[in-house]
Amino acid sequence: MTRKRLADIGKQLLTWLAIVIACLALWAFQDYLDISVGTWLLFVGFAMYMQFTLSKLEERIGLEQLPTFDAMMELNSITPINPKHEISNGIPEEGWGVTEEVLLFYRHFSKFGDVMNDWLKDSPWRLQEVAGTDVATLGDDGPVLGRRYKIFHGSQVAGKVSLSDGLDYSLESPATHAVIELYDARDYHAETVMDLFGGLASILASGSRDEIDKAYLGIRTAMIEAMWRIGPNVVQNADLEIRFTGSAKHYLRLAHLAH
Repeated sequence: MTRKRLADIGKQLLTWLAIVIACLALWAFQDYLDISVGTWLLFVGFAMYMQFTLSKLEERIGLEQLPTFDAMMELNSITPINPKHEISNGIPEEGWGVTEEVLLFYRHFSKFGDVMNDWLKDSPWRLQEVAGTDVATLGDDGPVLGRRYKIFHGSQVAGKVSLSDGLDYSLESPATHAVIELYDARDYHAETVMDLFGGLASILASGSRDEIDKAYLGIRTAMIEAMWRIGPNVVQNADLEIRFTGSAKHYLRLAHLAH
């Protein structure tokens, strides 16, 4: 049995003990307080009903799974890893989904993991490239080629990043499509989440003020929706997914690839 489960059982026992003590106190002083047996039984039934209802409500909206204050402090102040990028599988010179734009994008983004980690150096977040180059999602008609990364928060894998070329990718117009997924997003402080997503947006969607504003708006909207989900089938601690397409000119400058 896990420590968390034992803590939950202890919490339930303490709550029920408090209810029993309150009921016994009312019973002991029923004559003094002029409380009838019927009223006492009604109070006992109401207390039991409220405890049952509150426990179910906590379970439904996920309060029972929220980390403690100490756990949240630990999550947001841990030491980052020293990333060790995997050797990429590479992209063939020709084949399904292979274009000049794809090949150019792939070459340009060989340094992205290091550039992004330098940007995040004062945070616990790090990116680590994985070997696979298929970044297709369920909504794609065929393979999509690009670069993939694991997101680490401290030593824990916390999500993933997939990057691919946007429409008519070129050095002069480096349109880049990013899909970022953060697992169990509500485990982290909002500012900590923004350190990661904001950094990615600043590097990958900063071709103009409107572009970066749109990316930041999408990030904040998704974060609000992650906290505001309601309904019988709500996921208690859902993953947070952000998608945006923007100009990677800032990245190219940081990677010393821009003219």
